[in-house]
Amino acid sequence: MAPPRKAAGRPAPEERLPIASLVKSLRVLEALARSGGSASLLNLIQESALERTTVQRIVRTLVAAGYAHRTGRGEYAISPRAYVLGSMLTSGNQLAQSAWPFLSRLQQATNEAVNMAVLDGTDVLCIAHIAADKLLVFNFPIGARLPAYASSLGRAILAFGDPERAAKVFQRTERAQRTPYTLTSVRALTAELERVRDQGYALVSSEIEVGVCSVAAPVLDSHGDALAAINVVVPALVVDEEEARARLVPPLLQAAEALSRELGWSSGADLDRDGASAPVRRASRG
Repeated sequence: MAPPRKAAGRPAPEERLPIASLVKSLRVLEALARSGGSASLLNLIQESALERTTVQRIVRTLVAAGYAHRTGRGEYAISPRAYVLGSMLTSGNQLAQSAWPFLSRLQQATNEAVNMAVLDGTDVLCIAHIAADKLLVFNFPIGARLPAYASSLGRAILAFGDPERAAKVFQRTERAQRTPYTLTSVRALTAELERVRDQGYALVSSEIEVGVCSVAAPVLDSHGDALAAINVVVPALVVDEEEARARLVPPLLQAAEALSRELGWSSGADLDRDGASAPVRRASRG
């Protein structure tokens, strides 16, 4: 018996993917998660770049499904059910799981907030976060994004990878002037990546947000390419660049190198004459 024919002009189910409504719903859920607490309907419309009626319908669905709730101020917030789902997804992330002990020791050594992120398109995506036991400097929760060109995490990843990938990221990014100190030209950013490669880490101060300073180091795979980066975030008004280099960079590089080794990287392919791995030597020289 011959298989039934598909109706003319009607695509198969797999050809109709992705489901537009699901994609839009995820955009609204991500916008709500990035809000850091709660968000108004107007905020969600602006963040998701969707029509008002679409956002209203999606938010009502999220509330009905238990993934969001309405606050007393008439705004919307993520519900515990969404956090449980996020925790389950994070626990299944092998990279984040492997990194956790190293991040925990780094946080204890610096007493500052630490993060881990991977490159996702032209952004870096946070996959692990440990807050500092003090006033929050800059909120970068799991699932949040930052532009790779302006963040220490992004520069650490781009500097220790294929130069063509970095060039494509710069070309495809709007490279907005987020603060008066943000590097935006391709020439300046390319020169900065060379500096990062030479010293083994990236330091960014007041480029993402005025008053926020961060240092990041790459997490390398078995081929010596960055598959992620980890960073330490501090208030720039309290910790200047000199102190950041002196106090934060050594434990940061130690953690990044130890984690890289755990993931299969070997410094044997990147040794200097004195036998020290390049990132460690470069940082001590700087």
